[in-house]
Parts: sequence; C-alpha cells; structure tokens
Amino acid sequence: MVSVILCLLSLYPLQNNINEKRMIIDDSFRLTSNEVLHYGLGAFRGGENISILIEKQTMTPVNFSVVTYGKVHFMQEVGKSLNYSFVASTDYYEAYFEAGPQTNDRVSFKVLVESLEESSPFAFLSLPAKLSFFFSWLLLCFMLVVCIHRSSPKPLLNRILPKNNHVLILFTLLSLLFWCIILSINNHQLGTLENWYSDHARNPYSTMLFLKFGLRVFSSPLSQLSSLDFSPYKFVTWPEMPHLYPAGSFCIFFPFGFMLENGFSTIVIFKSEILLFVVVAHCCLYLFLKHFWELNSNFALKMLAIYIFYAVLVVYAVNGMFDAFALLFSLVAALLFLREKPAASILFFTLSTTLKYQAGIFLFPIALLSLMQLLKTGKKSFKDWKLAVSFGLLTVDTYTAFLSAPALFNARSQLIMNPINLFNMHSQISWCIQCVLVLLAFTVTMMTVNMLEQNKALQFLLVFSLFPCFLMPYFQPWYLPFFFVYTLLSQNRRELNITLVWVIALSLILSLGGLSFNPLQVFNNIIAALRPT
Repeated sequence: MVSVILCLLSLYPLQNNINEKRMIIDDSFRLTSNEVLHYGLGAFRGGENISILIEKQTMTPVNFSVVTYGKVHFMQEVGKSLNYSFVASTDYYEAYFEAGPQTNDRVSFKVLVESLEESSPFAFLSLPAKLSFFFSWLLLCFMLVVCIHRSSPKPLLNRILPKNNHVLILFTLLSLLFWCIILSINNHQLGTLENWYSDHARNPYSTMLFLKFGLRVFSSPLSQLSSLDFSPYKFVTWPEMPHLYPAGSFCIFFPFGFMLENGFSTIVIFKSEILLFVVVAHCCLYLFLKHFWELNSNFALKMLAIYIFYAVLVVYAVNGMFDAFALLFSLVAALLFLREKPAASILFFTLSTTLKYQAGIFLFPIALLSLMQLLKTGKKSFKDWKLAVSFGLLTVDTYTAFLSAPALFNARSQLIMNPINLFNMHSQISWCIQCVLVLLAFTVTMMTVNMLEQNKALQFLLVFSLFPCFLMPYFQPWYLPFFFVYTLLSQNRRELNITLVWVIALSLILSLGGLSFNPLQVFNNIIAALRPT
C-alpha cells in the first residue's frame, strides 16, 4: 500500500498558471488513391487550445474532419494547406483524412496544444516507488507460487459439469440470430454497431503490409509503411504506432485483406468479418456459460456478471473486435488446466497469446500453474509435441512484442487512457479521481486475496493481475472477458461469490463506471444503426 501511495504522489500535478505550447504530433505521410487514415489526437480534459496545421505538396483536394464519438466537429476539403484551431472539451478526438481517386500527395500534419504548464514536485519519488511496488508484487507472487507447489492443489472439473444444455443452446442461438439480423440491416458505413471502432477495417490492411514489409510492421509506424504502398485498399488507424497485435492475428485477417485488395465490396467484407467475430463470440459465450451457470453462487451476482460478460464480449464483437478468438482458446486452456492436462493447456494458452497479447498477459498464471503440474508428471512429459509447438509460438510472440514495446510504452500522454495506471497520469480524468480508482482497485483486490486464503491458485491470479492493470498505458472494455476466466477456478460458493464481486468491481472501475456497457446506451446504438443514412 505504501508503494502505491508513493507512486500516486509522484504523479501529483502542480499548475504554474503559465500557458505552455507543446507539439504533440509532427508527422509526414503520403496519401494515395482512396486511402482512409484516422489519426488519434488523443483525450483531453477540456479547455486546451488545439491548433492543427496541414500542408500538402499539391492542390488535389483531400477531405479532412475532426471527430469525437458520435459527432463531427469540423469538416473541410483541404487543398494546399489548412490551419484550424479549436478549444477542446472533455473528450477523445480523432482526425480523419479521406483521399480521392486521383490523390498521390505528401502531407505534413502538425498538432499543437496550448494549456497551463504543469510540474510534478514529487517526481523524485517515482523510481523508488516503482521499484518498491515491483519487488513487493514479485515477492508476493513468488510466495504464492511456493505455497501452491507445496500444497499441490487438485482442481476438479466435475463440480461444474452442466446438467442440461437445452436452454443455454436456445439462448445462444437466439442471441446469434438477433445480432445477425441487426448486422444485415445495419446502415453504418463501417458495418459496426456504433460506427466508431475501425479495427476490422485496419487489420486486413495491416496484414497485407506484413506480406510486403515483413517484420517491419511490428516496429515501424504504419503511416511510414503505408506511404511506401500503393494498394487500392488502404485503411490506416493509429498511424504513429506499429501493428500492436501478435503474428497470429494475420491468419484471421488475411482472407479479408486479400479480397479487399482485389476490389471486393468493402461493406460486404466488413460485415463478413463482423459476422465471423460474432459467431466466435457466441461460441465463447456458450462454452463459458456451460461451465459457469451450474456453479453455486448468489443469483443476483451471477446475473450481473453474465450481463457484463455478454456486453463486453458480444457487443464489442459486433463493433469489429476480434478478441473472442483469443478468449475461446483461453477458456479451453483454463478448462484443460482444471482437467489436469497441462501440456494441452499450455498449447491453447500460447495459441490465445499468438492472437492477442492481452490473453497472455492476464492468463499467464494459468500457464505457469500448468507448467507446475507438468513438472510433477515426470521428465517424459516434456517430450510432448504440444510443448515444442508452444515454445515456438511463444518465441515468436515474445520477439514481436519486443519489437512493438517501445512504441507502446512511449505513447503520448494524450493516449494514456487506463484509469488505474499507477505510473502515468490519465489523459482525461483528474489526479484525485485517478487516485481514488487506483486505491479502490488495489484495496478490493487485496481484500479479495485475503478472503480466498484456501485457494492459492486464485489468489495468485488476482495478485498477478494487479501489475498489468497498473502498467498498461490504456485498457479497453473488450479486455474484460479474460478476467471472467478466473471464476472457473473457484472451488465453492463462497469463493465464487467473492471472485464475482472482484470481477464486477474491477470491470466497473476499469470502464469508468460501466458506461460502455450501459443497456440504454446499447439499445440507443442499435436504433441508430438501423436508421437510414
């Protein structure tokens, strides 16, 4: 607790009542025929003066707009140059460039922010506080691993085998049918529920860049690589970042990227992608509920947990997020661990990590516990082909993560959007609110760990989760389903209730009150998607 408080104190901002101008973006890239480029300006607290300067080499017009969620603040056709300023509100802003069919132009894009200068009078506490927290966390994890090794727990899966699947199958199929209908009549140009998220439009293009530039996609900004490419389909988001997903993601998006590059209808391909994501999300939903529903727990807690799981899994799949693929492998890995099949569990863990780094980050303890199970079975088990495949995949994942890590951890302050980041100020919320959220997350986690004294494996999972939650520059709501995998390790009603309280509390904290899965918001988004454009 002391190290957490010191870390927060080191972030304390002191305003000096002096205006300060900072260049937050200074980039140059080439726009080619029909290219779409979305540049994240970042999240702002409100009151900052934002100045945008665009200079082009030719007079060929390019459509430019500044947007926030659900609103276009500025739109103009840019000829040779543009100078635009505005006062930011408390929101996240993006700049959209849309090129015409005759475009082949080099663009200089600069963004300046004028705001009150801030200093950190207690910044000298940062390094000792970080080291203290890290070593305390590492020591606690080590102690729990030693306890697990000595106690040799044997989780039993037979306690969670389902009695009847008919209702669950019907619910899953009806849900899938509903979202398929919504998807088929959706009028948004990206095919998504909210017409805001665009991962499904970017990732096929990133896949084609990988085929052309190889491993450079993991270390070079995408705008730099796209400037060297003249493909007929180009959709770039987060252009200052490299491809931030593992190599396995290319296997999902290659067919779609190939079709888009060869002139297939974009809206048909986008909806085909989303349909695939929704189907896989419902496979996850069925597999999870099949084992979760029969667990004995408080009914209200169980229903609330199921709703949150459904919303952050299925609704974001309809928004073009492919995390369901990694979650499916993660669920299988956890169930294989419970069946005491460690080699197979490790294989499915590595498959999930090869699709999404977050699966490896949050479920690493299950892989470690599976490895401990394996050690007890004897040396012959290490000759299993599953371990050789796992080792190869993890080597590739580690290398690509190493290539991408500098860009991720050197992200601009405007892109720090994790409300419980312990080492950086959130770009939007105040220091006081961030302190409350961090301390709340830490307190809830440690109290939960203390109450789960009979389940060292679950304690280890919760303690381990603290570090990535506090370290990640940004945390998205669609990462939350990975936490629900933890509930499958509960041994009795009391443990499950305690774990559910923790999962629900952390979901609300990390999503800033659960606004992203508010049922009224989801309903309004469905209505908006069905309106004629």
